[in-house]
Amino acid sequence: MQIENAVQESSNRSDVGKALRRLRLGLEWSQAEVAEKANLSRSAVNSLENGHYRNMTLQSLQAVAESLGTSLGKILARSEAPEPFPIKKGSETRGEFVLDYPEAGFRIVSWLPRRKEFFLGNFSLNTKCEISNGILPRAELLFFETLSGIMLVSFGARDVVLKEGEYLFFDGREEYRLYNPDPMRQARGLLTSFPSFL
Repeated sequence: MQIENAVQESSNRSDVGKALRRLRLGLEWSQAEVAEKANLSRSAVNSLENGHYRNMTLQSLQAVAESLGTSLGKILARSEAPEPFPIKKGSETRGEFVLDYPEAGFRIVSWLPRRKEFFLGNFSLNTKCEISNGILPRAELLFFETLSGIMLVSFGARDVVLKEGEYLFFDGREEYRLYNPDPMRQARGLLTSFPSFL
């Protein structure tokens, strides 16, 4: 029996490949080691991990599953489970990636890889700088917490002053702007959005 039909009925092909890769990496094995145990070529194992099943048999997938100490059913079940959240250690200034707006005096550092569900990182706003909707994150729910300095968040005619340690939740689809009124000190803060604004 060709593998494509069995895998497509139960799960996304690339998810099955990711499940295989997660198991292999969890055992700290190379593709060559799995291939040897499953009596396949390393390129066949690589193809399976990348969701390419053309000319592969169900027996090949079963052999890989068994070489990893599990069953085909468990591989298919794992492929439907969400990918585990990574354990990350980083720095406040570098993060995973940076969105830099030097002309506006604004910078966002993402602490996590890009995710659809949410964004988590920090931002800095230079002294006497003001930014508005063109650059600012837009999402259903935004959370700002001032870590240092002072920040003014304006919603039309309504202003909210955030001092160090103070936070604000709000609907990020609403028009708003940020301003750092301090002539001497950069404002820095925590930024979270649900879903991600990216």
